[in-house]
Amino acid sequence: MQSDTVRITFKQMNQGVNDHNALISGINLYPNPSDGIFNLSFNARMDGSISLSLFSSDGREVWRSAIPVKPGINTYLISQTHLPSGIYLIKLSGAGGTFYRKAVIH
Repeated sequence: MQSDTVRITFKQMNQGVNDHNALISGINLYPNPSDGIFNLSFNARMDGSISLSLFSSDGREVWRSAIPVKPGINTYLISQTHLPSGIYLIKLSGAGGTFYRKAVIH
């Protein structure tokens, strides 16, 4: 695997999350499509951690990272510019659930 870059930004948020079982909600991946650099943002209900995985269209895991989260809006920079163009699946796993988002690299 190639080296990758993850930039973490925490912002305090006073709003609650509707799903009390999930650690995270309001997941947004942008820009999408991109050249391999994505911003991933979501709301976190409390301190914790999530596992991020990126899968190619043939089901191979091409990247994985464990990410700490803080209550409020969390934003992460995912840089995978070394990957070929294609459709990928981002998997976010944490307390209370697993979430998937499609990512397109052009």
